[in-house]
Amino acid sequence: MSSKNRVSAKITAEQLQVVEESITAINKALENVLTINLEPEDRKYLLKLGDKTLAFVAKAFEFGNLNDKLVPTFIDFEEAQRDYQLSRDLYGVLQQLNPLVRAVEDVGMVSGSEAYEVALTIYSTAKIAGASNFPGAQAVIADLAKRYPNSRRKQTPLQPE
Repeated sequence: MSSKNRVSAKITAEQLQVVEESITAINKALENVLTINLEPEDRKYLLKLGDKTLAFVAKAFEFGNLNDKLVPTFIDFEEAQRDYQLSRDLYGVLQQLNPLVRAVEDVGMVSGSEAYEVALTIYSTAKIAGASNFPGAQAVIADLAKRYPNSRRKQTPLQPE
């Protein structure tokens, strides 16, 4: 067991309520915008915008605005500009959310790891106690074994009759 406790904190009910209300407010504020739910396969083939490509698109659109002959007639350039602005705005939102999401993931991962480590120690101790016929240990072992993620028992396939 690790002797280093890296996180020792608690979220109050009031804090949880504020967070949930804030997330609800963000979802509500963007409900008419966040209307697409891509499948992983769809994500693979889309062109992606980042810092460099946003600058590229901005410059290309700047040239398109300065000289309309550069924009083919079959392109709805106004719609493309709206798409670009939406992408820039959402990119800014994402840049603000990413550090928060990362921090939530990191603290959740560390606190979960610490709790899991203690649970594994309890399970190991129960096994040792069970080997010594400690009263009640077998019931604890049996119950924990059902929930232990690495104890997936192979199921025998059904045989045709």
